[in-house]
Amino acid sequence: DLFIVLLKHRKLILGTILAALVILGAGYFIYPSYQLNKTLDSQLYEANVEIKINPISKIIITGYDPLKNFFNASIILSSLQKAGYKELGYSANEMVDISPDGDKQKALNIVRQYLVKNQTLFGDQLDEGSRVLKVTESNITFMDKNPDMAIAFLIALVENVNKKILLDITPKLKMVVSSYNNLLTVEIPYEKIKEVLVRDYKEYQVSLKILQGEFNFFEIESNPFIFQAQFTIEKFERSYKKTAVIVLFAVFFLSIFLAFILQFLEQIKSNDKSMAKIREAMKKK
Repeated sequence: DLFIVLLKHRKLILGTILAALVILGAGYFIYPSYQLNKTLDSQLYEANVEIKINPISKIIITGYDPLKNFFNASIILSSLQKAGYKELGYSANEMVDISPDGDKQKALNIVRQYLVKNQTLFGDQLDEGSRVLKVTESNITFMDKNPDMAIAFLIALVENVNKKILLDITPKLKMVVSSYNNLLTVEIPYEKIKEVLVRDYKEYQVSLKILQGEFNFFEIESNPFIFQAQFTIEKFERSYKKTAVIVLFAVFFLSIFLAFILQFLEQIKSNDKSMAKIREAMKKK
C-alpha cells in the first residue's frame, strides 16, 4: 500500500526533486561567487605591530603603568585622526564622525565604547574574540578594512603614547636632574652625599637622556605587518555542495511526506461520513 501511494504520486515526487535540482544547480554557479565577493567586501585586515619597552626606562618609571596609555580614549582618537580616519563605528549604518571638525564628545564616546571597552553604544558587551583593538606588552593589533590606514594608526598610537608618558613623568625627571646637579655643586661632599651620587647616577643619566629626547619608552621592534585571511571560490563551492546535498535529501523526504498527506486528504474526501463531520465542525450544511 505504501508503494502504491508513492507510485500514484510519482510525478509530484520526481517533479519536486527535479525542480530542486534545477534550482540548486543554478545556485551553484551564482551563490558561491556572491558569497566570495560579499566576504571580500566586508573583510577586515589585521594590522600588527610588535613593541617592547625600553629596559632602561624602567629605572625611572617605577610604579607607573605605561600600558594604560594605549587604552586612553583621547590618545586613540588623536592617533586615528593622524592616520586619516574620518568615521568610526560598528557598521555602515552606525558610523560616527571622528574628524577634528566633528563633535569631539561623540567621537570620544564611540572610541571609549567600541575600542576600549568593546561594547555597543548602549553598553552591551561584544564578543571578546572580535575585539578591534588588542594591546599586550609585546604586540598591538587593530582590525580594519583599510590596511594602510590601520598600520598608520598603530604607528601613530605608539608615538602618541610615548609623548603622553614623557608628559606625565617630566616633572619627576626634572626633579631628579635638578637634585643631582645640586649635589654636584657641593665642593667637598660628605661621605653620605658621595654614596647618594653613586647610587643615583644611573637614574640621573636616564632622566637626562629622556629629557633630551634620546630614546622612546616603547619601541617598534620590526616593520608592522598585515594578516589577511585567504578566501577562495573553491572553499565556498565545497560548502555549497554539502548544503545542496542536505537540501536535496530534505526535499526528497518532504515530497514523500506531501504525497502521503495528499493521499490522506483524498481518502477523507471520498468518505461521506468524514466529510459530514468536517462540515459539522465548520458549521456548514
